Amino acid sequence: MFATAYGLFVQFGAPIVFLAALTESTLGLGMVFPGQQLIALGGAASAKGQGDTLYAVLAFAIAGTILGDVISYTAGRRFSDALYRSRFGPTLKVAASMMEGCARWLIPFYHFYSVTRSVGPAAAGALRIPLRVWLPLDIFGATLFNTVWVVAGYAFGAALLQDDGTLKESPVVRIGLIVVALAWFVVARQIFERRMREARAAEALAATLAPDTPPALQEQGRHDSITSR
Repeated sequence: MFATAYGLFVQFGAPIVFLAALTESTLGLGMVFPGQQLIALGGAASAKGQGDTLYAVLAFAIAGTILGDVISYTAGRRFSDALYRSRFGPTLKVAASMMEGCARWLIPFYHFYSVTRSVGPAAAGALRIPLRVWLPLDIFGATLFNTVWVVAGYAFGAALLQDDGTLKESPVVRIGLIVVALAWFVVARQIFERRMREARAAEALAATLAPDTPPALQEQGRHDSITSR
């Protein structure tokens, strides 16, 4: 599979990175599509002189991510009620809780976990965060995320990738890569689960309020619960 993906970059170049980034950042697809791995592989191919240059790969990756985010943001604004009732509803609530008030500075960093990267822009749209506020933060996050993965892929390709798309035999490096990947997965998963618990606690608090409580006070109660945690 690795060699097949590498062959796509050799044949088609940076547009493959654009499609990978676009697919992964469009609502929900990033949870099942390995876009970030393909983005890194594009950087690796450029290190071997295959496909396009490092700068072209990076530009296509950023453009694909931003376009996918804009699509998701637009869908979130237009179909917020339906999205919250869908299977993505709990995850959207977590992403939404991360972007309330001063926590909007977290918007750039939702790109670094596949789940929040997939639903974060839709949550921003559903919250009706103004486009002029959301878009610059999202562009910064897309640029940072893709730079990290493309440059990491470039270094990976220069050190370990052979011309035929296979990896050099290096058990120590392979074990190290596995350890790093597992560590990042555990950390990101813990952050996500903590935010999920906070969102559920906020919902439980809102449910205990009197039915005639004004919606503004209910929303303030949810916000205070999240902030206190």
